[in-house]
Amino acid sequence: MHGPLTSRRLVGAVRLLLTLAAVGIIAYVVDWDRFIEALLDTEASLLVLAYGMSMLDRLLMSYKWGLLLKVQQVRVPLWENWAVYSLASLWSVVLPSTVGADALRVCWLWRRGNEGTAGTASVVLER
Repeated sequence: MHGPLTSRRLVGAVRLLLTLAAVGIIAYVVDWDRFIEALLDTEASLLVLAYGMSMLDRLLMSYKWGLLLKVQQVRVPLWENWAVYSLASLWSVVLPSTVGADALRVCWLWRRGNEGTAGTASVVLER
């Protein structure tokens, strides 16, 4: 039987395998003793501050993008926008430069069903 359900299962299985492979590679490559030692040597308050500042930065950046989308008549809730912006930023670690993160945001807008050209314009204008 070939159909949408079979295709979804196949895509899901491939995603799961890629995720497990990525986690396995990270677990193998990381020097865990050194990582734990570095964590224990760091002040917890500084880690919390750095994390909070990072989240605030993503929130402000997604708010700015949301304003650009709003001008283009594309309505996206702030928390959904923040989640996509944060996920795209995470992917930019492995994708080429910032183009990868921008491409993910544009693809998300197209898949979401909004006017893709307006969303694409918002990302280009943001750059």
